[in-house]
Amino acid sequence: MPLTYKSIAWPLLACAVVAACSTTPTLRQRQAGPAGREAPASPAIAMPVPAGPFVVDMSQLAQTEALKPRTVSSKVPMQKDQPSDDESIYTKKQISAFLERARNMPVQAGIDYKQAIPQEPAGAGQTFNVLKSFESVDATRCCTDYGDILVPTDSHMIVGQSHIVVAVNSSVTIYSKTGQIVIPTVSAEAFYRVTDYCEGPFDPSGDYDEDADRYVLTYVGKDYGRYCIAVSQTGDPTGRWNLYAIDPRVPGTPMENFDYQHTAITSTHLVVGANIFNRGAGFKTARVYALNKQRAYDGLLLTPPATRDLPGATPWPASNHVPLPAAGAYFVAEKPGGEGNVYTLWRWSNPSDANTMQALGDINLRGAGAAAEFPLRPSQLGTDYQLDSGDFRPLDVEWRNGRVWMLHSLSCNPPGGEPQTCLRWAEVNPAGPAVVQSGTLAIAGRSILYGNLAVNTHNDMAVGFGVSGPGYWPSQMVAGRLAGDAPGTLRSPVVIRAGDLPYRSFENSPVVRWGDYSAAVPDPDGNTIWYVGQYSKGGMPAPYDYASKKGNWGTHVVQVGFGAPDKLFSDNFGRDPASMAVHTLINQEEADTGPGATVLQFDEFRVRYVVRNTGRQSLSGINVVDTTLGAAVCQGTGALAPGESRVCSSAIQTSGSAGATYTANYTAVADDGTVLQASNSAILQPGFNPVPGIRCTQVGGIGCPQPLADAQGECAVGGSGERSVTSTMSVSSCANITKARVGLNINHTYVGDMVITLRGPTGVERRLFFAPRDGNNNCEQDNVRMVLDDAAATLVDSGCAEASPSFLGNYRPSQPLSAFNGLSGNGTWTLTITDVCPNDTGSLNNWSLDLTCN
Repeated sequence: MPLTYKSIAWPLLACAVVAACSTTPTLRQRQAGPAGREAPASPAIAMPVPAGPFVVDMSQLAQTEALKPRTVSSKVPMQKDQPSDDESIYTKKQISAFLERARNMPVQAGIDYKQAIPQEPAGAGQTFNVLKSFESVDATRCCTDYGDILVPTDSHMIVGQSHIVVAVNSSVTIYSKTGQIVIPTVSAEAFYRVTDYCEGPFDPSGDYDEDADRYVLTYVGKDYGRYCIAVSQTGDPTGRWNLYAIDPRVPGTPMENFDYQHTAITSTHLVVGANIFNRGAGFKTARVYALNKQRAYDGLLLTPPATRDLPGATPWPASNHVPLPAAGAYFVAEKPGGEGNVYTLWRWSNPSDANTMQALGDINLRGAGAAAEFPLRPSQLGTDYQLDSGDFRPLDVEWRNGRVWMLHSLSCNPPGGEPQTCLRWAEVNPAGPAVVQSGTLAIAGRSILYGNLAVNTHNDMAVGFGVSGPGYWPSQMVAGRLAGDAPGTLRSPVVIRAGDLPYRSFENSPVVRWGDYSAAVPDPDGNTIWYVGQYSKGGMPAPYDYASKKGNWGTHVVQVGFGAPDKLFSDNFGRDPASMAVHTLINQEEADTGPGATVLQFDEFRVRYVVRNTGRQSLSGINVVDTTLGAAVCQGTGALAPGESRVCSSAIQTSGSAGATYTANYTAVADDGTVLQASNSAILQPGFNPVPGIRCTQVGGIGCPQPLADAQGECAVGGSGERSVTSTMSVSSCANITKARVGLNINHTYVGDMVITLRGPTGVERRLFFAPRDGNNNCEQDNVRMVLDDAAATLVDSGCAEASPSFLGNYRPSQPLSAFNGLSGNGTWTLTITDVCPNDTGSLNNWSLDLTCN
């Protein structure tokens, strides 16, 4: 299935055994063996014989599919990536702790910090150029026979001598090298319909065999239980294909799930790496497979695959390019405990005979650029919905000219920037292995999503990736380097397809699925490189539009290369136009159109002012003045290149009155002296009040606000590691309580850590909040904005939401507040907040009592 960080489970060692549980979480230490020695892996597994071959003619299929009416289903859009809670590389506690650590990381040196450019200017040497660019499949032209929209796309590409095959989750389209559609989009379901082994295909992968001139396209099918392989019979992918289906599960283990497969081609085999789960019980093992490719090319019955289980997870096979390596297949896998800094390089020699799997050693990237932190979740212009950015797993591995190239996501904090999601790539000599060069790429104002790399015969490299940020919509970019460029560096990234608007899929959580991978592929010409990825697309009809919130995605294909720029003059020899667009936001939400943005009462908020250069001249002298605040928020800043944005922020504010308006005047000067002016207003609509009645901060209470304590050691309610803070306030003129309500405004990452109690002046104590989901410490979202009321419909301990705030609105307390009825309310009330598990904390902002008395 297309994966998030929730997709593999490496169980956390019990804290009773591991003393370090109160500090950095550790993963199960199932280590690779010493370099150059046989891996401590399982012996070869006897696998069943694959089904097939079946034969499909792609051209005939396309004609048949074109005659079918395609209507949008009334069903909920499909998302073939809904992992269960126990399918996670890292536990939810670890993820929360990693994200908090990433948000607070110090500034790091050694980062390749770039400004984006629309196109590299001409210079003395070769320049990085976009050669071709065309739109590919989008949400209106995918995915199943029922018209369901699938999220994410998992964009993949196979480039041959004359054709380009673009595969996304559940659909395939074939283009000419000039971008013309040769085979209109057909569903992968229809492609594999010759066998019911491959129903519901997803997670596309594959490669082009440069020696044999064959296309290989693979999917996962049949509810995570089949590996589905298609091989073109010739070098023409529009013709006939041989199809096979393999049950990749060990015989006798029907509850195994086969997931996140990636396929590569060696001189003798088709090799694949995948993660294997025990269905409903988490991650089991990393597994690799090898099949005799010539038998598949010849349309013969395949022999059972050779297979091995590996330590670690996510074994990504290296895509090989001519001349193919003689040493067999290379894989890069995550090393348990490596946390984005250490990976293991494996070599599988002659799988059909010796079946030797060697751990060549660790790829240690700790000293290469910047130490990795967990990928943060990028923001978007105009919405507070963030994008999922995955985890530390490899996102691509390539073999070229005796070197292994790889990349992965991480967070970094470049000088002059702020913590953001970055990309790290490395060139590795398998001997050792030794890191030849590595770079950590960060882009000003943008976070990087799901990169993929390719290397041509000259060892020039290009990296494609998605980007998003507070002043941008999800877009595509490509960066490149010549083999002779300074080690560890890339040339300035080029915007190849800007997003049109914010992106939403159909999750209820504040983090939406964006992707799991994209694809960069070298052309067989040995010089140029192709890339396909996802962006946020506008202009599509309902239900594919942004308002429908079902996944407004599009994909775009680009060919890049090195050479002289192919555009010498401005269009029509006329003056380039100058223009800008402005947005005024409140807490990232678009607030310059009615009804504006809603902020909870008594919460902080920040007004942001975004200037987007939508013309083709640079803008300078940008000046933004908020006339309501009477302050200049952008003044005297540097030039803004075409296509770029600048985000300027006000100081943090406290909630204003309902309907408050913040008006800003924008000015900028273009290169030719043209003065651009605009005015825009943000409308503030305060919403739910989480602290009604007597507020602690209002009456001079003690300990409001204050930081919360973080537990130490063991995770347990009532355990020795828990830590507490208290806040008190005094009440008078309440001789007899007839009803009590309590309001809470608390920031806390992973709210399931908290136990909250309230003690009244007479000594009666009630438990308000008990490590939600019945005390099993499984509520992983952030923040509490709620009123506890005996009359509320939902019990708080079962009310955890996959959103932030995780608790918003009215809830029944863990123990009834009616115990205070008939008692005096006069005197000191004490609120106690206890943290029962380490690595997450926050602050008590405010709390309140709403007492009815007589």
